[in-house]
Amino acid sequence: MLRGFVEAGEGQIHYRTAGNGGPAPLVMIHAAPGASKAITRIIATLGEGRAVFALDAPGMGESDPLPEGADATAFADALLGAVRALGIDRFDLYGILSGAPIAAEMALRAGGKVRRLILDRMILLGDDTRREWLARYAPAVPLDQYGSQMRFVWNFVRDEFCFFPWYELNGPNRMGRTLPCADAIHDKTVEMLKAVRSYHIFIRAGLSYPGQQRLPGITVPTLANKEAAALISGAKVKESRAIPDDSFEQPRDIAATCAEIAGFLDA
Repeated sequence: MLRGFVEAGEGQIHYRTAGNGGPAPLVMIHAAPGASKAITRIIATLGEGRAVFALDAPGMGESDPLPEGADATAFADALLGAVRALGIDRFDLYGILSGAPIAAEMALRAGGKVRRLILDRMILLGDDTRREWLARYAPAVPLDQYGSQMRFVWNFVRDEFCFFPWYELNGPNRMGRTLPCADAIHDKTVEMLKAVRSYHIFIRAGLSYPGQQRLPGITVPTLANKEAAALISGAKVKESRAIPDDSFEQPRDIAATCAEIAGFLDA
């Protein structure tokens, strides 16, 4: 697996890449609060049959941030600029969780260059939930000389593994998985600390995305979770629930979701 940077707009976008060949290069947009580092296993696995380019969203991982208040359109345009800078013309596109709304908007703005689209676990919010999550899910984190930001980030990452939303630490919000090892929590905490000034911009852009209005405009062949697929004409429903995250998913679950993705892209 190789890494690199490309110029996109007023900043640089970092990416990881593996493989070659396939019907088209696959561009991947990760979830938050991590970056492409969190999906290295899926990059490597899918790279066995095609070229894969996993981009760090602006302000995440090693990529330069967008301004405060940037919306999904701004993220989509920045990442499409990175795709062009990589010399990629027609491509397949995958986005998961926070990355799914950005991928959807990229497909709408790419001018027919997206061949196939995968929206994995895209969340469609009602107005009340959107207001609550915008207020609570991704607060801007002040930096101080006591390092309180480090405590906040560690707790955020740890609680996000077990609760959804992460700040509701009670039984109904408990997810059916255990904490990963301390090394995994540490690695994801370091990734979020690198993005602590800007992680909230990316998450809020996804939370603010008007998916109910935008998704019906998608016309490319699409594989999506049930809620999103219902809004896209002809979309297939994605069955695998595994999140391709090196922090906690088992090898068999990574293999299952990779097989489903590859099967759709190669059909």
